[in-house]
Amino acid sequence: MISNRGWSLLIRSEPDAARYAMIKELDIIVLTRDITEHKLKQGDVGAVVHCYSADGFEVEFVTGEGNTAAVLTLAGDDIRPMGKGEILHAREFTVA
Repeated sequence: MISNRGWSLLIRSEPDAARYAMIKELDIIVLTRDITEHKLKQGDVGAVVHCYSADGFEVEFVTGEGNTAAVLTLAGDDIRPMGKGEILHAREFTVA
């Protein structure tokens, strides 16, 4: 991270830049960290509902019944694309 007069610029390596460029609206993503205030855990799966221009993504997480568990604005480091060889996992979740 480079900071100059209150402005910050995050410099990413080429592989990281390519990874974030691959994520687009309606993509299925995987959470890379726990977000305890929303009862989400690393590995939870969501769908990108909007891509912001500066490494930001609006992501919706839903229950198996289709109820929205959370809609969050997340940074690129918080998510990753779902791999073709990955399998989904179910866990108990109560929507508030």
